[in-house]
Amino acid sequence: MPEIDKKIGTIDIAQDAYVFARNGTYYLRINLPQRKQFVRTLKLRVDNGEEARKNAIANARVIHDEIRERLEMDLPLKKLTISDLCDELLKDGLEGLAINQKAGRDIARIYGGRGVWSKATLSLFQTTIDRQIRPFFTKAAYKTKDITRITQRDIDSWIGWRTQNFPEEAPSTFAKRNITMRHLFRLAQRMGERFEPPKIADIPKEITKRRRLEISEDQYIELLAHVRRNYDKEDIHGNKLWGRDQKYAYLFYAWLETINHTGIRPYSTLKNSIQMEHIQRGVDANGNETLTLERYEKGKAYVAVASPYWKRTLERLDVFYKSFGITENREYLFVHPEELKGKNIRKGKPIINFSKQWETALKHLGWNEGKTKQSERISPYSIRHRYAGRRLLVNDISPIELADVMGTSLKMISDIYRHYSVQANYQRLTKGDLDANVDIDFFNPKTGAREGSVKANGRMHQMIYNQNPDSIVRPDETITKAEMSKLLKSLSADEIKQIAFEGRD
Repeated sequence: MPEIDKKIGTIDIAQDAYVFARNGTYYLRINLPQRKQFVRTLKLRVDNGEEARKNAIANARVIHDEIRERLEMDLPLKKLTISDLCDELLKDGLEGLAINQKAGRDIARIYGGRGVWSKATLSLFQTTIDRQIRPFFTKAAYKTKDITRITQRDIDSWIGWRTQNFPEEAPSTFAKRNITMRHLFRLAQRMGERFEPPKIADIPKEITKRRRLEISEDQYIELLAHVRRNYDKEDIHGNKLWGRDQKYAYLFYAWLETINHTGIRPYSTLKNSIQMEHIQRGVDANGNETLTLERYEKGKAYVAVASPYWKRTLERLDVFYKSFGITENREYLFVHPEELKGKNIRKGKPIINFSKQWETALKHLGWNEGKTKQSERISPYSIRHRYAGRRLLVNDISPIELADVMGTSLKMISDIYRHYSVQANYQRLTKGDLDANVDIDFFNPKTGAREGSVKANGRMHQMIYNQNPDSIVRPDETITKAEMSKLLKSLSADEIKQIAFEGRD
């Protein structure tokens, strides 16, 4: 029995419970099964007289009834706080992730949601809890407040605190933080708590105002030219450099073209990396070649319709990789061409992203210097926007179809791309596609080093292909070696010199 104030004694409120005083403060004691006791302060002082005594008895009866109800429902006596539920949610996430990793497939799902436990989802929950939930709900006013007593005003105060402390957070990210909080409420309900959670409202996305900046035509051409200069460098003796930097710059160039010609979301994870089996070539009812790319992004599957120019990008990549002994049967479109000791890079393994190359290029060009807002910065998504604008201007596809082949919503297409004008922007937006594809690279058949480039489908292109077909992509039309030899014999020295100068390098 706890030490009690003998002057007050014990005040029975039920067969298994009574109120007592200790050090001048009223307490409640409940005798639980298996000789256990529940003791809680009632936070009322004895020296406040008869009114305090009555309130202590009334409050004790309310708590007693709640405790008996929780015992009957087999719930823990201690009610759950936001912090307690954060621990439980992360524990559930770690267990679910372990199950999925061991099984090699998605088995354990997030309770009350549509997703499954993965490193990405667990990381999102962890970050939200560490940065935006615990810091607020461990304040004095909320630290011991149980989940069932969290009010709408508490949630509104939390949202106001986040808006003040994270002003640049995008609406979509803001919404993801809200999802974590909703999962905490659902977890409490799953654990038996009976209550109606307060509403957690997302902020308007205002896509038109916050949309990523589209890349201008001049910027796109300048970006490609900058990357091209990086892989086209020469030493002081005029010899072509073909080291690691040049090889990865060449692949980065092809990655930029891929985003530009397919309109897919710029990916940065292995899960979304382009797999060769997802690239589909075919022929339509009119006998025209088709080129599509199967994608699964943001929980949605769609088929991206690629520009015909992407065929050249794919062909150049095949020629590039062939010089390293990597065939078109590789699993991923972009893979490491060779080993790099000390950095855990293995030949043939997928390149997960080109973020380092992008950041280096943009730093050199200075386009994002001093800019922090998403709507002011050029990003890989700016190239995806360029694809959408070009398709709308060509007017060969309806907005509904465009939304479908880009894996987005019609509202997104309408909100982001409504500012384009067909007549005013067509030439500006399509010029770069031609400029970027008139050059065909060729490689040394013995060393695999890039030696230069020539005009696509020109006579120099034909000559190099006839001499070493594995060193350059196939021209649209080919002639035999005999026909080429006959042609050269019929040309004058000046005409042959003119053919030689068709090359760009």
